[in-house]
Amino acid sequence: MEHEEAMPTDRPQYAVRYVDLSHEGGMKASADVATVAEDMACGALWTAEVRSDAFLQAVPALAATTTLRVATGIVIGFARSPMTIAQEATDLQDFSDGRFILGLGSQIRTHVTKRFSMPWGKPVEQMAELLASIRAIWSHWYDGDVLDFRGQYYRITFNSDVVRVRPTCPTRPPIHIAAVGPRMTSLAGEAADGFIGHSFVTERYMRDVVLPRLTAGARAKEPDYDVVVLANAVVPTRHESVEQGLERVRAQVAMYGSTPAYRGVLDIHGLGDLHEELHRLSKLGRWDDMARLVDDETLGLFTVWGEPAEVARELYRRYGNVATRLRVPFAAATAAAELVDLVREGAKVGTSHG
Repeated sequence: MEHEEAMPTDRPQYAVRYVDLSHEGGMKASADVATVAEDMACGALWTAEVRSDAFLQAVPALAATTTLRVATGIVIGFARSPMTIAQEATDLQDFSDGRFILGLGSQIRTHVTKRFSMPWGKPVEQMAELLASIRAIWSHWYDGDVLDFRGQYYRITFNSDVVRVRPTCPTRPPIHIAAVGPRMTSLAGEAADGFIGHSFVTERYMRDVVLPRLTAGARAKEPDYDVVVLANAVVPTRHESVEQGLERVRAQVAMYGSTPAYRGVLDIHGLGDLHEELHRLSKLGRWDDMARLVDDETLGLFTVWGEPAEVARELYRRYGNVATRLRVPFAAATAAAELVDLVREGAKVGTSHG
């Protein structure tokens, strides 16, 4: 099943301005990783919420740096209340003098209901309301507006003077939201300050599905709008060979490919049958068998591997004019360093890759 969509003629021309690093190794390592990212002239460090809290990992990263932006990539919005998100984001924005980016995501139903024991509704509508409620709280704190938010999912009408936050940084944190599906992507273009791509996204899906949906929104047309691509990159390191890294990513592709919410990415490449089989095997817990179904051709749609310089060139070719930020795993920091140089050169001569 194809998902072709014509590009709007007025689509903004994006170009990678920043190379960012991802970190999911916990609080103890955050400061060191952030220092490396700042020394490399990266644009931001994104703290992933996998086994550690994304907000907490951001604290030592911001404390150890002076110019680097630090972003949550992502915090699970539906596992929290709007008030706690707004307060933690404001604290980090104040602490860093304006270097924080709030990255939000919904997660999938199983995680929200069975892992976090939270209710599940209509995710796009709930995310829209989550954004609106956070901004209503900020309008109360920053502008003195009356706090009276009443929605289907959130009701926030009380904040006494004793506990009202008084921000010291005059600027509010930008809010980026993660999206894969068309409707959540449209919401990102309409209501957020930036879009965060999933690692289970291909170049074709970005060009043919994401960008048309995203750029139909008014906010996505603004010059400071961020489009963040999370690039899977595998390079040789002291701790992992390329072959080992590929098997790790292959298992991730199989896992995401089995999830109905991400089926559309496989469909656009004519791989709907692969999703069906992966989904069937996942119900049986046959994870090793699932990974074996992901051949190198399919794996190559989602990741780039090799020596750092060649990986950097291929990532820049794929995503250089469909994103403003290219986010690379910390394990591939050597490729990120090469990318920083490519982005600098691209900025001098203009982006001209296909």
